[in-house]
Amino acid sequence: MATVSGLLKIVQAFVACIIFGALVNDSQYSNYVATQWCVAVYSFCFVVTVVVVAFNVTGKTATLWCPFERFVVIYTFMAILMYVSAAVIWPVFCFDSKYGSPGRPDQCSKGQCPWDSQLVIAIFTYVNLVLYTVDLAYSQRIRFVSHP
Repeated sequence: MATVSGLLKIVQAFVACIIFGALVNDSQYSNYVATQWCVAVYSFCFVVTVVVVAFNVTGKTATLWCPFERFVVIYTFMAILMYVSAAVIWPVFCFDSKYGSPGRPDQCSKGQCPWDSQLVIAIFTYVNLVLYTVDLAYSQRIRFVSHP
């Protein structure tokens, strides 16, 4: 886990924890099926990332039915696609005037506003999307670029 890819996975899990913290803080994700999909994306990606980290740390990567590196690359690509969907869906259903509030409501008190939690989730969705993309790009660069 002391590789760049390993550290990226740890950061991805940490960012997911920040997202979960904001979800718990009255983010109103249950208002729409679309935002519930986003929560499913965050949860699925978090669980698989933790499992990947656990397999790496315990050295049990050889016990899988397929090559571990291939599994991680396929999973990372799927996570990117899922995070792209969440990166589009979450802001639309939270900040579009048809579904949510484009601006912070005036009646919200500091620290107790669902809009603040929705903004944190939106920002960290993009952060994790970038992290997963960098992880995939880096792992493929290592795989296909030969060192002289």
